[in-house]
Amino acid sequence: MIEDKFILDMTDEEILDEISLILKHKVVKQTEQVGWITEDPKEYFVKDKVDCEKLYDLYRSSKKFDAYVATLSLTSLRNRPKDLFELIRNQTKGKKVLEYGCGTSTHGIACAQLGCEVHICDISQKMMDIAESRYKLRKLEVEHHIISNHFPETLPKNYFNIVICADVVEHVPDPISLLKYFISWLKVGGIIHLHVSLKVNLQKGHLPQAIREWKTKGQSILKNRFVKLSDHNYKLIK
Repeated sequence: MIEDKFILDMTDEEILDEISLILKHKVVKQTEQVGWITEDPKEYFVKDKVDCEKLYDLYRSSKKFDAYVATLSLTSLRNRPKDLFELIRNQTKGKKVLEYGCGTSTHGIACAQLGCEVHICDISQKMMDIAESRYKLRKLEVEHHIISNHFPETLPKNYFNIVICADVVEHVPDPISLLKYFISWLKVGGIIHLHVSLKVNLQKGHLPQAIREWKTKGQSILKNRFVKLSDHNYKLIK
């Protein structure tokens, strides 16, 4: 049974069976590229500037939603840095964890299975519904927060021991504000996992200005406020 399996140990076939159960029809592993949010990036640009609302609408209304759900559920297990899984397995037990930009929330579910208080948030209510269904299948509790007006307003300050944010920062027009929110939500001594793609891909919603800001200001803030634990894990020191 799904509820008896630790999600990080599930096979691709078991993950696809779970998603098929939730979606109520069979899904298979995709060989095509389904991570694109648009074939034409002009959909969310106005005079060469990002129109945030148009961008977020594309996330909320993915044209290949079912395929994207399946792909995201698999890549969250197969295409993540090793230190994220070491963090989850070895340092999360009983902690308060936020998974920001959770998608189908594979990492949050793993933390909940280890006894964590888990909060999740995403820009897409459809994706959040899938995530919550995965928790219900396992009889796990989760607090959910929808991202509106660019950042969630309901997350508690100085509260979380761990924040997980994988492949989100490069999609956010103002990544520096997002990093400052992470700092405000974390307790001093808390750990943040950040997996950020530095490859510009407008069809996937990877924004050049976001990546540029992250490389300059973002890295400077990290060095000032965190001690580096690994390539992707940082501990808040002040």
